Amino acid sequence: MRRKGEEEPTMYSWDEETSLLVDWFLTTDLPEEPFRLRGGEEVTAPRKLYASLRNDIEQGVQGARAGTGALQSDLQGLFDLFGNKEEPNRHS
Repeated sequence: MRRKGEEEPTMYSWDEETSLLVDWFLTTDLPEEPFRLRGGEEVTAPRKLYASLRNDIEQGVQGARAGTGALQSDLQGLFDLFGNKEEPNRHS
């Protein structure tokens, strides 16, 4: 018999900052027009980026991009561009 942790990735075993970014990303309407994420990184197909990030999130903390910090960096970049009007879902 397998333990639960072996069957399913733990989606929300993120550190607090990443958890806030994940929650923000999953509940925010982001633009569908191309934009520059950072530096010379042009996002020409935002829907593909968002789908890829959702896939990375579904893989949880054990996912390759989460383990290297690439997922967190992309989420932070999106928040810096589009979420600076409000804090990511902080509970009062």
